[in-house]
Amino acid sequence: MSSLSPWLTRGWAANLILPTLAALVRVGALPGFGPGWLILLYIPLRLLYWEHGGRRWGDAWGGFLACGLAGTVLSFTSPWLPLGPAILLGPFWILEGMAYRRLRHFLSPALAGPGAVFLSEWCRAHWLFGGLPWQSPALGWAALPGGPELAFSVGEMGLTALVLLAGGWLWKLGGDRQRRWELVVFPLALLLAGLPALLRPAPRPNSDSLDCLAIQPNIEVGEKTSASGPNHILNRHLSLAEGAVAESQTRPEMLLWAETMFLFPVCATDARGELQLALRGNPENQAWPVADVLQLQRAIGQSAAAVVREGGWFVTGAHFYPMKEGQASGLLGSPRHSSVLAMDPGGNLRTRRDKSRLVPFGEHLPFGPRLPGAAKIARWIFDNFGLIPDFQPGATSSILVLPRADGSNLRLGAAVCWENTFPEVFREQALAGAQAFVVLSNEAWYGLGPEMDQMLAATRFRAAETGRAILRVTNTGLTVLVNSRGRVLADLPRGTEAHLRSSLPLVEEGLQTPYLGWGWRISGILASSWGFVLLLALFPRRRKLST
Repeated sequence: MSSLSPWLTRGWAANLILPTLAALVRVGALPGFGPGWLILLYIPLRLLYWEHGGRRWGDAWGGFLACGLAGTVLSFTSPWLPLGPAILLGPFWILEGMAYRRLRHFLSPALAGPGAVFLSEWCRAHWLFGGLPWQSPALGWAALPGGPELAFSVGEMGLTALVLLAGGWLWKLGGDRQRRWELVVFPLALLLAGLPALLRPAPRPNSDSLDCLAIQPNIEVGEKTSASGPNHILNRHLSLAEGAVAESQTRPEMLLWAETMFLFPVCATDARGELQLALRGNPENQAWPVADVLQLQRAIGQSAAAVVREGGWFVTGAHFYPMKEGQASGLLGSPRHSSVLAMDPGGNLRTRRDKSRLVPFGEHLPFGPRLPGAAKIARWIFDNFGLIPDFQPGATSSILVLPRADGSNLRLGAAVCWENTFPEVFREQALAGAQAFVVLSNEAWYGLGPEMDQMLAATRFRAAETGRAILRVTNTGLTVLVNSRGRVLADLPRGTEAHLRSSLPLVEEGLQTPYLGWGWRISGILASSWGFVLLLALFPRRRKLST
């Protein structure tokens, strides 16, 4: 590293070139942008900058650039939307630099650098707006050898710690002469994380499986909001489902549509009153009698479920309105959930799971109605994007329990779109007895680019962590079946109108992986350990490690 100092580590160049290179490496390691192994260069570049007097404004520039480039997945909806993550998440690079300078009083660069970045990632994933774990440093490792296997033991966040420690190890190899014994830290951590995967192979499914038919209709966002949208989209789904059954000449046990592809409001059978719907052009005054809503949803449910076999199920994504007496109203309409719904062949809603992790500013406002100007912000978002950020969260651990024709109960975990990136959503449902998972998502907001690859990478990690297969059902792609080892078994091309007929493997209810048992705690232990050293460094008396 010292050979670079004459031209790369002095003056303004160090404060501009090095943060820029670090930003490009960080984004280039994300799925859909470049190879995941690039992340190994991130820590060395950050250390080179910090160790040669890098300033905070350079950290600010690098963070703004990296988060803005990573946020280009949002530009399909609006070209200026990447500014949002750039402004909100970019300052975390400044916090990394501040944490590093404190940790450096007690630790060598090879441990202080990974610690500073890991603390930043951990806080972002757990605290900011209820948690933002998307685009972790380890995400690109989902498609690389060993990635899902290590997630089987320590999860995506534990793997993040490993790849950051690997970067510190490379720095050590590059010429850091202090504390050479630290060269064993990363290999030892890798060995401890990998041993459970070697000694305990990934769980195999039992002999049971679920015969599924997933519909990928390839519907653009504008089609949903057009005057003929609901009926047009309904007819397309019905046509694809009927064509798939005619092609195979057998009926599936479960028919699945993607997130919000059931474009009609849904209520519980005992709901009463009038449903206040927020629609563009008439957001406050549009109301439907709940009796009419129930009659319509039953008729549509019967039409969709007509293709499933006796004792089968129709599972879809929709907006569910509880319509409980005394419930506070939403910002612009009746309170609602984004839900996974299960209907029987008679069109009756039997059970549901409500989305528990909501998209900040898209589905909820931080601090809710208590946010200053909440109603005006909600109206602006609604007028510009057709979204009302006042969804109600559901319980994380709830699962779908569905009777089957053979008399047994199917225990199915479910997630909606953004939840795909939250390990705890899948962990808690697996511990509640889920035998497999379905993820319903609508990726049309992001085009056909890197966002799809990133969501697939997260799905592969969730499958490996829980030891359960996942069927991901989307509107425009990627619709995939991932096995319990995180490998893709079947998929549909993105941006196509198609169907996927597959057997979703099931496992025993009580099956546990190392991650479910203890591995998920590793990230908290590491964050606490580095955090404790950081607190020590805040005391007035401290001894700086010699350089």
